[in-house]
Amino acid sequence: DAAIELVSARGFHEASMRDIAARVGIEAPSLYAHYRGKAEILRTILEDYRREIGALRVPDEALERIVEQHSAETILVEGFKAIRRGVSAVRTRRTMRLLFNEMYRNPLVAAFGLDTLRETNLREIARIFSALQRRGKMRKLDPPTAAVIYNALVNNYFQELSALEACGRSTRGVARRTLAQVAMLARLMSPRGKEPSSC
Repeated sequence: DAAIELVSARGFHEASMRDIAARVGIEAPSLYAHYRGKAEILRTILEDYRREIGALRVPDEALERIVEQHSAETILVEGFKAIRRGVSAVRTRRTMRLLFNEMYRNPLVAAFGLDTLRETNLREIARIFSALQRRGKMRKLDPPTAAVIYNALVNNYFQELSALEACGRSTRGVARRTLAQVAMLARLMSPRGKEPSSC
């Protein structure tokens, strides 16, 4: 937690083992008894986040029930709301900021972002879109391509939110705007001739 807080605020290279140890209330040599260095701490943070994201996966049986009972628009909008709730904890938000900040300068974070986070998210979203297609609630679009579009909207929300918070600007309206974008995407993906129910 101390490393997440410091690295998300200062950056990986600017937060030293001494700084992390001081935040915990121990001496740096004591911290080295638990971790060989910052890279190992970073790997631990990323692994914890991977498990946290994995816990959000909807089991197959539950997904089929959800798709049967709800419109594509409801599923996409409520899915976005669930993602927002899932990452609303301070620790998770700091981890996301750490990922955004380090994505372009730390190869370990870049690999995690591309190989683990992005691919896992896209696979999950494509699975949901495939289920919607099986039920006739989504046009015959390529699910992986549609997943990239939905994922881009969600990522844009978090990037904008993080940037506004970093600048001390108001985040008011960002969620509402993203919800409108997600709803519009769902309407565009709905089968012709069928109007999705409003959320």
